[in-house]
Amino acid sequence: MKSFDLTPEQERLLAALATGELSRDDAAIAEARNAPEFRAAMQELEALQVALRAAGVEERADLAFAAAEAEPFAGADQLVRDAAPRPLRSPMRKRKPLALLLAAVLVAAVGLWWWKREEPLRRGDSLGGRVECLAPNGAVPEYGAFAWRWPLPERGYFLVTVFESERRQTVLATSPRLQANEWTPGVALPPAIYWEVRVYDVRGEEQEWGAARAERR
Repeated sequence: MKSFDLTPEQERLLAALATGELSRDDAAIAEARNAPEFRAAMQELEALQVALRAAGVEERADLAFAAAEAEPFAGADQLVRDAAPRPLRSPMRKRKPLALLLAAVLVAAVGLWWWKREEPLRRGDSLGGRVECLAPNGAVPEYGAFAWRWPLPERGYFLVTVFESERRQTVLATSPRLQANEWTPGVALPPAIYWEVRVYDVRGEEQEWGAARAERR
């Protein structure tokens, strides 16, 4: 991991951003982004957070899929619930060094990737673009949250569109502009769907896209 030459105040702000005490739109963060070194550190932190969040969503989707495929057993529902994301708690008053905080995020992301590598499950295929559509993808017990893996451009956004099929003739649901890598439609969806996620920069120009097909079993 690259090291950054940050002031103590910049380290404090980055740690607060990592734990959720401050958001990227907070005035202090916006002002600190004027410094190139802080901006680079923030971009690396956000890339790690995206990787960790996407790995967690994929893990939960796989657990749900495995539970549906396997014979029922005591505690299966609790296992899936235990994999649900939990918000980061505010740090203790005794602040940990920034390097340790960033390293912890990276280690967690690598650990989830390794778990996925050792425990493969049948998943659907990507249908185009470079954005990895994590869930729903392929045969799933429930659609749940739609999740994908791609870094958010600076002040950019994602848009998700759900169609009845790959012919894209009937739109079933459309997301608002999203800054997170997951979204849950507020409407009932049919047994089979096709969905796309598109990435836009601050000027509204499309940067990348991805698509997937899903079927509720």
